[in-house]
Amino acid sequence: MTARTLRPVVAPTPAPARVAIVAPEAESLDAALVARVRDVHPDVLVVLGARVRNGLPGHHLLQRVATAFALFRALGDRPSLLLTGGRGEALAMRDLLVARGVPESKLLLETRSGSTVQNAQFSTAMLAHASQRFRSVLIVTTAVLRGGRVADDHAQRAFNDFSRFRRSYRLSSVSVNAEPWIAPRIYVSPDRSAHARWRASR
Repeated sequence: MTARTLRPVVAPTPAPARVAIVAPEAESLDAALVARVRDVHPDVLVVLGARVRNGLPGHHLLQRVATAFALFRALGDRPSLLLTGGRGEALAMRDLLVARGVPESKLLLETRSGSTVQNAQFSTAMLAHASQRFRSVLIVTTAVLRGGRVADDHAQRAFNDFSRFRRSYRLSSVSVNAEPWIAPRIYVSPDRSAHARWRASR
């Protein structure tokens, strides 16, 4: 099934019901998105890396870490977090999460990848050989902007890349951006079959 035949779940963003996201910035996560994530019961969050310059994390990496941390808390601190990205990205994410009180025992680091496809390839291999058996994997990322517009629905692209290497677990992908005009998106495979489906939120 190609990406063209699949429809994203675009989470609604009503102003009244929001769950506070823990900084670096003062963004919040939509309550409907949090509820949808809880529905898939992820036992590991795979946080995709983004550019680090001179040891300093950029806007996208900070936002991905903030979203992952908020979801980690919303899920009762239960999931593991697999931080994926070479060139210092996974290490920077580790430092940010540990500074927020996440136990290092909850963190898995993949430090070789240099692209989304490699994120998927190397992370999937780590999950397959981990001592814990993971049943539901949630990818955490952000949409990529160019010229003030969404140029890359990275949640969908990452979902497709991870689907190529997926083993026996349910796969989901979410993107949340700091910009309030960009609606959060979530993609969910309803089961462990080889063909993922997108469902409109009800």
